[in-house]
Amino acid sequence: MGLTGLLRRYRGRFVLLGVVVLLFGLPSLATGSSKHGSAKSPKLPACRHFSGKTIKKLIYGDTDLHFKGSPGGDICAFLGHLKGRYQMAVNVALEPGSESLFLRLEASAEKAAKDQGATFKIVKNGNPAIFEYSQIQSGSGLGMCSPAKKLPVTGPPSCNGEPSWWHQDAWAYGTLKGTKTKIIVATEIYAELGDAGSNSAVDLTQDVLSKKLK
Repeated sequence: MGLTGLLRRYRGRFVLLGVVVLLFGLPSLATGSSKHGSAKSPKLPACRHFSGKTIKKLIYGDTDLHFKGSPGGDICAFLGHLKGRYQMAVNVALEPGSESLFLRLEASAEKAAKDQGATFKIVKNGNPAIFEYSQIQSGSGLGMCSPAKKLPVTGPPSCNGEPSWWHQDAWAYGTLKGTKTKIIVATEIYAELGDAGSNSAVDLTQDVLSKKLK
């Protein structure tokens, strides 16, 4: 299944899925096991063992994050919630991959950003190569919230008066530190605007490649 579990989150909102599902036929590596390549292929980090405290620090967040499982078996989900704020969600996935696949993902993300009014940016070329996709959704233009309305657990806002909802995805292609293995790392962050650093997902992809997350 590979990264397709993460990519399914784009259905109805972004257009990455149509390209990627046909390309990824890889087994899940979120648990650190792999049937990809030869038996001598190096074992990838198990994202289910990543530290929520370390992720919190690396994304400059104030919310304690806790591992909540691997939806579909191929991504790792971390959640945190501060009273009076939206819940924060951080998802991580990693797989062996090729440069040609990464470039196709990049092209799809750029098109998705144009179609959805989001922001696309090539952060870095080389090793690693990184691109990001981000979007801010506010309640501006919606009807005013009623005084009795309670803040929902997650965004985006459903009325004018609720906080803005921020989401950033970052994709990196590079060599996993200490190996010769080229992998694709995908991270996504959903949070109330201001609850994480503006480059958090980008930083997190690089932290996975450099094995700062253990």
